[in-house]
Amino acid sequence: MTSNTYTASEVRSGFFVTFSSLLLLGLIFMCGSSTWFSKTYPVHVRFNFISGLAKNAPVQLAGHEVGKVTNIHFIKGPEMKVDITLAILKGVEMRENAQVFIEVMGFMGEKYVEIKPGSGASPVLKEGGILEGVDPVPLMEVVHRGVQLLDDFDKITASLQTLITGLDQIVVKNKKDVDAIFVNLNAASGDLKEMTHDLKLHPWKILRKGKEKEENAETKKKKFLIL
Repeated sequence: MTSNTYTASEVRSGFFVTFSSLLLLGLIFMCGSSTWFSKTYPVHVRFNFISGLAKNAPVQLAGHEVGKVTNIHFIKGPEMKVDITLAILKGVEMRENAQVFIEVMGFMGEKYVEIKPGSGASPVLKEGGILEGVDPVPLMEVVHRGVQLLDDFDKITASLQTLITGLDQIVVKNKKDVDAIFVNLNAASGDLKEMTHDLKLHPWKILRKGKEKEENAETKKKKFLIL
């Protein structure tokens, strides 16, 4: 016949284990979700794509945690959307023009909801209000756009290469003319430099040349009158 009596040490051990378990569960609840012990109100946000967001994901307003994601379900209709329900702490207000994003937290890639509260010109969002979320860009779409950009860059590079090749051919075919142009430019530049230097040393030549022009014009005029 077995005995159902327990020793004092067994009772103390059992009590200690039970107390420790309850304390651990309490700490987990308190650290994991402060909203479970606080009064909240619901807010609905509708997305076309939620990028792996899960229930109990944290909700932040202007960078500060104010709630949790409590439910996720699909809305059937012409355009199927995903409706997520947020439990927001009482006393926390946001506007009807608030913007809602799905962001990534830390290196582990945990998804959370970030809310920009909106401008003061818009009315305060009521309990159970609906907001339109800003859809995150799917990773595959980012990759696809990157591939398209690379293709466009390759096409631009090929066009530039063709243009450079054509310019090289034009220069080669007209090398003599191009060389002559540069020779003429160098000669004209040298003459202009010499003339400028001479005028700096003898500025009176400008006046003299002006008088010579006037005298030549007067002489031509007299010849015309004689004729």
